[in-house]
Amino acid sequence: MKPGDKVKCTADTFIFGRDVPKEYNSISLPKRMVEYTVREVVDTPFGRGIRLEEIKNPEIYHDKGGWQEPIFGTNRFDPA
Repeated sequence: MKPGDKVKCTADTFIFGRDVPKEYNSISLPKRMVEYTVREVVDTPFGRGIRLEEIKNPEIYHDKGGWQEPIFGTNRFDPA
């Protein structure tokens, strides 16, 4: 995946556990079977994630990465 690619969400069930900041409960999330455009690809110690043109969230502070906009795992998307 790269910026500009069209992707379709295949998994829209998100479960936020105890270690995730409570601010994550109010972010906008992708919906299953909806097509999106990749805005940015981000590599993290936990895997690769993407940000989407159609979804822009505020930056959230996370002790493992500081202030940043949330990303969505690439495993939740297929090429459109």
